[in-house]
Amino acid sequence: MADILMHPYNGWLPYKLERINNQLLCRWLYFNTKAFTEPFFDETIAKCKSLAFNSTPFKSFTTLNLLEDLTRNIDAAAPKAIIFHISRCGSTLLSQLLGLAANHLVLSEVPLFDELLRLRYRPYYRQEDYKLYLKAAIKLYPQKRTGTESQLFIKADSWHIFFWRELREMYPDVPFIFLYRSPDEVIRSHQKLRGMQAVPGVIEPEIFGFSENKNAEISLDGYMIQVLEKYFAEFIEVSAKDRLSSLINYSEGPMGMVQKVSEATGINYTKEEWAAIKERSRYNAKHPHLAFSENGRAEILPSLKTVNSLYTKLERIRLKNQCPNFSSINE
Repeated sequence: MADILMHPYNGWLPYKLERINNQLLCRWLYFNTKAFTEPFFDETIAKCKSLAFNSTPFKSFTTLNLLEDLTRNIDAAAPKAIIFHISRCGSTLLSQLLGLAANHLVLSEVPLFDELLRLRYRPYYRQEDYKLYLKAAIKLYPQKRTGTESQLFIKADSWHIFFWRELREMYPDVPFIFLYRSPDEVIRSHQKLRGMQAVPGVIEPEIFGFSENKNAEISLDGYMIQVLEKYFAEFIEVSAKDRLSSLINYSEGPMGMVQKVSEATGINYTKEEWAAIKERSRYNAKHPHLAFSENGRAEILPSLKTVNSLYTKLERIRLKNQCPNFSSINE
């Protein structure tokens, strides 16, 4: 893990971009030694905003170039794995389970990482710079928090699958984990609470390969089905091209998911850690105090023919590539 405990920026992290007087700046937030245990990083940010340093009328801004300057001499290890997903497919629970090991640090959908990846879709910024700043930010975030962290996992946003080539260029030897689920079950979850990617226009349509006007008259379910078609198609492509990719279906269960990540990364767990993982898997990923339960029945959906066909193709690839010595420890 990166260690800048003696640096004046210790405890501070860049957390968002702001455009001020036609200049793109990085805003900083004081995190102190707050452990990153929330299901999503924006929840961690919300909690840290109440700290005294963050409650003053003064705000901390720097140029993006400072990110590179601060990390130039930091010898930070690459992430142990980057987790991609199609949303509502167990990725939040997986990240929570991975975070139970004392030496693991999981960064789950960090808003700044998303902003930096999507800079190429901002007409006012040079496209060639965002990867340099993203890699610098990823070096900064694993400052020691409890003092025991040595393994970093990054859970991407679902639309970051379309940036896998850039991330592979940045991290040529890092395992990529790809989580997915039956399309109808994903749609059912979004019917209860729509994610950003499930509402037209919230995420730049170009990221999905959509034209701006293509989805103007489509229903929310219909739009999400088209998003899933793009996700599954990209998963199929990356599984064919990337030698360090691992496919995991939600149906393999929480313990099976962790087991596959363990195999992909070479990380071993103690009996005590497996017991803690099994106990935590009984509870809701986003609301850990609630016992887990499946979603209710879905509304009538538009045609799932195309997306189901892609899902079936991906399943065949997963089963074909299944490691012969893999055995689920799900009981």
